[in-house]
Amino acid sequence: MDIIITGRDGYADAIAKHRKAGAPKTKDSLKNDVLVPSSFLYTQETPNGALVYQTITNALVRLSRMELEKLRGKRQRGKRLEKTWEAQGLLVPADTDECACFLDWARAARKKSLPYLSLNITTTLACNARCAYCYEKGVRQKAFDHRMIAPLLTFLRERLPKGGKLMLNWFGGEPLLGPAVIDEVTAALTKEHIEFSSYLITNGSKITKRLIDQKFRKWNVHDVQITLDGLAKTYEARKQYRDQRSGIFKRILQKIETVAKADINVHVRLNIDRENMEEMLELLSMLEERYGTLGNVTWYPAFLTGVACDLTPVEKTVFVRRMFARMKNPGKMNAARRLFSAPRIMPCMRCDRRSYSIDVDGNIYRCEHDVGHPDHAMGKLSPFVLEERGRATLRLPKVCKACAFLPKCMGGCAANKETNDELCMIERYMIQGYLAFMAEKEGAVFDEKTRNPESDSTSGTSSGEAVRNHRTAGTTHRNTRRRKPART
Repeated sequence: MDIIITGRDGYADAIAKHRKAGAPKTKDSLKNDVLVPSSFLYTQETPNGALVYQTITNALVRLSRMELEKLRGKRQRGKRLEKTWEAQGLLVPADTDECACFLDWARAARKKSLPYLSLNITTTLACNARCAYCYEKGVRQKAFDHRMIAPLLTFLRERLPKGGKLMLNWFGGEPLLGPAVIDEVTAALTKEHIEFSSYLITNGSKITKRLIDQKFRKWNVHDVQITLDGLAKTYEARKQYRDQRSGIFKRILQKIETVAKADINVHVRLNIDRENMEEMLELLSMLEERYGTLGNVTWYPAFLTGVACDLTPVEKTVFVRRMFARMKNPGKMNAARRLFSAPRIMPCMRCDRRSYSIDVDGNIYRCEHDVGHPDHAMGKLSPFVLEERGRATLRLPKVCKACAFLPKCMGGCAANKETNDELCMIERYMIQGYLAFMAEKEGAVFDEKTRNPESDSTSGTSSGEAVRNHRTAGTTHRNTRRRKPART
């Protein structure tokens, strides 16, 4: 057995505490000292055995065929081996309802007053691009009502926990078409000595060296997300910029480099569907060649949903594996955050009482997907009203309760659930694709067009070197989780 990633401590203790408290027993409950495989394991077959990943503890181990049979209870295992696997979260007592245990832990964590406040602020609904897939399509384009700035600051002050972290996420439309709002809000916060950080979701077209030098510092911009839809011809055809056309793709690439060299993290969102997927592999090579030495530039796949040419879940996993295989340094594709992330206590901001989205009219929403639709608002800045009752209630589909990836997505995007769109978060495909990539490095043969070899879960670099590379690569990306990417 080779432990590639050591699992975080405490899972066995959490299970013991849950069982002691009288947790429900499973139907096939045996004796308390009998250990069985965790329900939160994803197993990727390899030529000589398997890679087994635990989605709560993040343990990743390489097992021989004989060891895999022992894990599954088909061969006798010694007490020493059982103790090691239990510590990693691979084995749990047979009478444990792991789903109930995890959900109880998450429920208790959600009740705590978390020391942060996250605001998505729409500076404008106007945009200089006309992306066909934008979920804000049909929303009236207008600027932020400056009469709402004072009520916004009041709202912010009253909800920011003492000593808490304030995270401002500026988006639109194209947020840089409304910089005056960012100026006024950040200037007021600075004057009052309220610490904050800014995350900018932009198409990048309005970024200049002068803007970076004169504004980004004052706005405390730590991270910028910029979307690419393909190589030059495809990108320009999909974006359909109103004010910039010829050569915009080349200029966007230069702007990414300029932002990164200003010591700001750049997260390149790659919008992928069936029509541009092969081209995206070429784009990956271009990005790595250009930004390979810039540690604060990373990229990640964002599969378009709700469109006619979207990919199936199996196709997404296969394509992520191909993306990893295409790269010299897989760590640039931001996999570390997925592999090493702590279990989620909620799926997204829609269930988070510390996160809000504000539109240009001062309407308050549960999440960014509703912005521009006042009938979906849960309140307003002025005159102030807010109704949050039931917001933190979590309703999981049965398929999610039985899924090994529940700790990574907590039931998936709530907005997608309401529109009968795909629930699964990108974490699932990133982890499945990465382990398949590791298996390929160990000699597994894959069908390039359809699927990976049979995996268990429920179901990767042969020595764990790529995993270690992921630890050191830039990993600060904050997933925006849109059912259809916004105009950016």
